[in-house]
Amino acid sequence: MPLRLRARALPVLLLAASPLASPLASSAAAEERQVSFRPLAEVRLRWEAFDTPLPRADRDATYDFGLLRARFGGELAWARGWRLKGVLQAAAMSTLPDDAAFGSGPTYLSTNGGDRDPAHLGLAELALSWKRDDLTVTVGRQGYADGLEALPGVPLLDGVARRKLGERLVGSFDFPNVGRRYDGARLGVDLAGAARLETFALRLLAGGFHYDDAFEPLDVELAGVAVASPLGGWLPRTQLRAFAIAYRDDRRLTRESLGADVEVVTLGGSALAGTADWDLLAWLALQRGDFGRDDHRAWATVLEAGRRFAGLPGAPSFHLGFERASGGGGGGDHQAFFNLLPTNHKFYGALDSSAFSNLADLYLEGRWVPAPGWTLALVLHDLRLVDRGGAWYAGSGAFSDREFGYVARRPASGRFASRDLGRELDLAVTRALGRGLEAKLEAGWLAGGDAAAEILAADEDGGWLALELTWKL
Repeated sequence: MPLRLRARALPVLLLAASPLASPLASSAAAEERQVSFRPLAEVRLRWEAFDTPLPRADRDATYDFGLLRARFGGELAWARGWRLKGVLQAAAMSTLPDDAAFGSGPTYLSTNGGDRDPAHLGLAELALSWKRDDLTVTVGRQGYADGLEALPGVPLLDGVARRKLGERLVGSFDFPNVGRRYDGARLGVDLAGAARLETFALRLLAGGFHYDDAFEPLDVELAGVAVASPLGGWLPRTQLRAFAIAYRDDRRLTRESLGADVEVVTLGGSALAGTADWDLLAWLALQRGDFGRDDHRAWATVLEAGRRFAGLPGAPSFHLGFERASGGGGGGDHQAFFNLLPTNHKFYGALDSSAFSNLADLYLEGRWVPAPGWTLALVLHDLRLVDRGGAWYAGSGAFSDREFGYVARRPASGRFASRDLGRELDLAVTRALGRGLEAKLEAGWLAGGDAAAEILAADEDGGWLALELTWKL
């Protein structure tokens, strides 16, 4: 067709196409105006029973209580990638013990001012987010978990990332009844498929074990950046991650107990390699800063290897790992690794006797799916102190203005005679019941070692049992 004829035909073609183009344009406009709503709901009922170690014979080793938590809300989405998420939370407990020796019972009681039946209703989340192409911005009240910026995309490796990387330093701490939330902002960017970059600036809210004033802001802030490659993006069959977290605690309690603020910068990285049948994990963190009046320098590392036997019934998998965090210090030098704001119930034993400070943990984990909907996990821990001159630490970070968030246990002599904290065996059995319903049985048994006996003079052994029923919409 001659060029002049093409030019004369163009208006005719456009006019002919206009009846078709008009519905398409109006459809796009209607799509931009469309608003959708997704309801959110979760109800958790749990009963816990303890037969705890005993620091003194006149304390109560056996006790139990029930917990109920309900979260209801929704997510509103509209044009151009905007979303608004809001969640209300109600939580309550049955009667707490008066004179419990160990475990979470004394923590619940002390942090709630002696209230034996604490309850609360509060705004757990209210966040506005915007997603466009490879950019995501979230501002407001939200949960946060470090280490999960980008999952590898292989089921075995995804499970390792969730269990061993996610929430190791910063988490939502949802195991206790109230949980942990933050006010602040996050920004995530996909770097042309080469990596996932995430930055955040968050302020901690009261929560965890704390019902009084739950979700009230605390004077604890953190900011950070992390970058994670896709699996095989930088190294074959490997996901690499690097991170930096700046943490500041200037609560009055902190200044009075330590003489000044806690200001710590944590730099680190991880490598997770593997396939559908095997995995290798390495994680390292270095810290510098000020721990009250003391100079702070510390380190921690995690190494793990796993193997899945897909050809056997239930495809069992086994993981052997070693976790070690520095301890000790003195004379104005603080060398015990500072665990920040983690969810420690996942890592160092179900009895929550230890935090990731001055701790060496050699563990063997086995996981099995005996039938569809069933999951069984067994973990054996060998727990030891790294430095006998340091403390035996417990806790999962700040959760109120009344407690620092970590407990440092030391013998009367000031120095442990042994490093042996003991062996702990943990069991978790999960059953998916359908329609969003899940049942779980958890148990832990601690056979305390000689170092534990220096603190727990009356009885260094203990156990814990929990039954949980969860429903999610």
